[in-house]
Amino acid sequence: MKHQRTNWFNMSRILVLLAGLSIVFGCAAFQLSKNPTISRSIIVGKQNREYVLVIPSTYDEKTPLPLFFDFHGSGSTPEQQIAYSDFKRLAEKKEFILVAPKGLHGNYGRASWNTTMDPQSVDDIGLIKSIIKELTRELKIDEKRIYAAGMSGGARMSSRAACELSYIFAAIAPVAGIQFPDDCTPSRAISVITFHGKKDRVNHYELREESRPYWKKGVEDSVARWVKRNNCKQDPHIEKISDVVTKLTWNKCNDEAEVVFYQIEDGGHTWPGSPIVLDSPWAGKTNSDINASELIWDFFEKHPFH
Repeated sequence: MKHQRTNWFNMSRILVLLAGLSIVFGCAAFQLSKNPTISRSIIVGKQNREYVLVIPSTYDEKTPLPLFFDFHGSGSTPEQQIAYSDFKRLAEKKEFILVAPKGLHGNYGRASWNTTMDPQSVDDIGLIKSIIKELTRELKIDEKRIYAAGMSGGARMSSRAACELSYIFAAIAPVAGIQFPDDCTPSRAISVITFHGKKDRVNHYELREESRPYWKKGVEDSVARWVKRNNCKQDPHIEKISDVVTKLTWNKCNDEAEVVFYQIEDGGHTWPGSPIVLDSPWAGKTNSDINASELIWDFFEKHPFH
């Protein structure tokens, strides 16, 4: 197996993800048995793009492993996202390969994702395809188990990825930012698990006049459109998880797909169950009744590509 080796980045401190967050990362050579986190770059078109790669220490170069994209929120970084979502820990525990790309698209002056497919901006779909091509050449990837999740802007990116690359992704998990763009035309049904707080002050649960320009639909509208596109043939099964968390499940969809929506009454613009609880007025409450990351991985395991 040949690798395009890159030097590990040195940093004493990652910039604050959300108020008060700082995380220290060391530097090391690329050795799977010692430190499985790798900083890499790749050329997409004429642009240099970056991503973080996490390979479980049990990787043996023989057993195909799932590939999991984790897209950061606007203004965040790959390193911050994998800490916030806790997917780095899960990648080791559950044995999947984790990829956290770095966004470049300008959004309110912050690095984000080209979810509107603006032809004058960066090619994020091209970035995803290039990373998959590179990693399937270098690593043993289970091509029926390629997934995407993301927070906020990263949730919108995972939604867009499902629209454009439904022939690649088996399932997606947008957190605090699901959308179904008007130009979304997936070639097959795709399983979706999503989480959203009704008190989200950034990506409003219900569309408002003051909602940000990129926020085109309310949460229930987007969920309903994924349900319709997947041709799910029954009303949702409703389960009360706690006083503030309700789980809605649509199944009997095309291609054995499923749509699951965790509706959080008092949830803010946050990641449920995150080990990092944000102390910020605009972020709002982090729900601890459920662990979104654990639920996402359990869902993904049940939904390979069909």
